[in-house]
Amino acid sequence: MAKRGGQLHIDVSNDEEWEKLLLRDGLILVDVYSDWCGPCTGMAANLKKIKLEIGGDMLVLALAKCDNITALERFRFKSEPTWMFISKGQKTNLIFGANAPEITRVLIDEINKERRSMESGIDRPERTEITELHDIEVGRYQESQLAKKLAKEKEEAKKIKNIRDRKTNECKNILNNLSLGVILIFPCARDRYTDCINDFLKEASCTAVAQEKVSIDVDMLEEMFYFYEDERPPFDEPSLNNLLSNKSVVVAVKGLHGADTSDWDLLLRRIVYGRDTLGPPGDRFSFYQKMQTEIEDEETGEVEILTGVWVPRQAYVRATMLRMFFPKYAQDLEIPDPGPLPPHYAMVFETDKIKSALTIISKWPKQILHYGFFTKEDPEDTELVAKSVQRLEMPAYRDKRTYEEKLVFAVSKKKSELILDLIQLGPLYMSTTTDDGTRDTDLFFADDYADSLPDEEKIYLEKEEEEEEEGDETEEPPTA
Repeated sequence: MAKRGGQLHIDVSNDEEWEKLLLRDGLILVDVYSDWCGPCTGMAANLKKIKLEIGGDMLVLALAKCDNITALERFRFKSEPTWMFISKGQKTNLIFGANAPEITRVLIDEINKERRSMESGIDRPERTEITELHDIEVGRYQESQLAKKLAKEKEEAKKIKNIRDRKTNECKNILNNLSLGVILIFPCARDRYTDCINDFLKEASCTAVAQEKVSIDVDMLEEMFYFYEDERPPFDEPSLNNLLSNKSVVVAVKGLHGADTSDWDLLLRRIVYGRDTLGPPGDRFSFYQKMQTEIEDEETGEVEILTGVWVPRQAYVRATMLRMFFPKYAQDLEIPDPGPLPPHYAMVFETDKIKSALTIISKWPKQILHYGFFTKEDPEDTELVAKSVQRLEMPAYRDKRTYEEKLVFAVSKKKSELILDLIQLGPLYMSTTTDDGTRDTDLFFADDYADSLPDEEKIYLEKEEEEEEEGDETEEPPTA
């Protein structure tokens, strides 16, 4: 514990020094800080003035570097100014932020309370253990937990939306580039469909170009019917059990000269169910009727009719089946799952670091997952101002600016050189872990953010460099 000559405050940086500080009489005001960001120097003059004019020897000012102080571990790696008021080794109040009028008001109030307590000999009832969360911390924790819950729900909704968007685009890609139909033959009809199907296909100027024997399980069925409009598959329970019990056959159908394949799903329903019905139970002499199988229930003796053939009504279901069962035709048209974002951190800077930060990230643009300008550095209490420098400087944005906006990056963990270079700029805030980075990023950035550095930022940097060069060329030489 150090109190250098001329100083009115005490420096503490470990458990032993902290315990000695707590033994001091009077009111102790501690500026709690992390080593990477330092104490709040802006309040130093005000605090010293209050000590000299009001607090006197009863007021002890201290700076506590919390990195190696166990009782203060919950404040580590945070850049927000933290002010802890202590009496008789216990906490009496806590303030976050650098609001000088508020800190001054609370400090004077705490001095008066401490003075009355010392004069009366009555302990202050609001004292609590240092490690116990203050009311403001409890409120923040509850807000944080709610924010985490909402962020998790948002992330799940985002994943579901991204999956659906990818599958939709994939189906569109297949339908636009692959003119094929698909027919599902159930296990009960697998041994007798071949001759029959060829006759019906020939009549429609079509032919089977590929046939695959497949064992369909519940997961495959769920994937197959991802875009199905109804909640349940279009089969009765006995037919569904038959489908899941043995191998089925999936037939890929191609149109020949003269076939009208402008609407494959309509054409396939005509082939299977007949021109007039277009659905179960089909015409009397339809392919659907011929593929039905009668079985007798062993327990009741009742005769059940099993479905033997089926075709999808929706184009996206047909495209999904082509992708699942005929990869030799569809694999080049698939859109791969991009997977989750790599482990990353959120880093927040003052806007006067714009040019330096953009110069650094221009070396590794693919490692910057998102970036933008926000009202505050707190991911749980901030609003988007602009998504780029160019937009920030537009008149429409300029009129709304406070010039206290924060520049926020989501930075991939992959390049340690990039992270170290950015740390050298002195961020206001940085996620402690990559898990926190994921949470912070979800809170800061909306779903429609770009995944890489926009070209407009490269233009911005080039423009800045050109202006600097022009300035150097036109500068007049100094006169003697």
